[in-house]
Amino acid sequence: MPAYFHCRTCGTQVALVQDYDHSVDDLVNAKFFTEVLNVEVTEDERYHPVTDGMNLAETYCVQCKTLLGWKLVESGGIFNRVFNVEVSDDVNNHETLNGSTIANANCVQCGTMLGWKFVRY
Repeated sequence: MPAYFHCRTCGTQVALVQDYDHSVDDLVNAKFFTEVLNVEVTEDERYHPVTDGMNLAETYCVQCKTLLGWKLVESGGIFNRVFNVEVSDDVNNHETLNGSTIANANCVQCGTMLGWKFVRY
């Protein structure tokens, strides 16, 4: 019998324990899942906050409409060449995301975080 994470308000099953992504443990009170169920994701971009360069979409329990968290919304793309971008070589500033090492990629003119670069050692 599978084990589930449940909505704290109404008890609806929202994710399988096996779909919890253990590779992202450094955020306080945050859980990452590879799959979810019984969750609605808002399509209205007014409810897509941008945090640390990530475009997020609010997610709600389908039963009681409680805000459960956010889904990382795909934005941008993968590029072979970029210009005017600065990537930190300092390994102390690198992070792990889904088992891959990444470094922040920032605009050289204004310092805005644009995305990430996969880092290979």
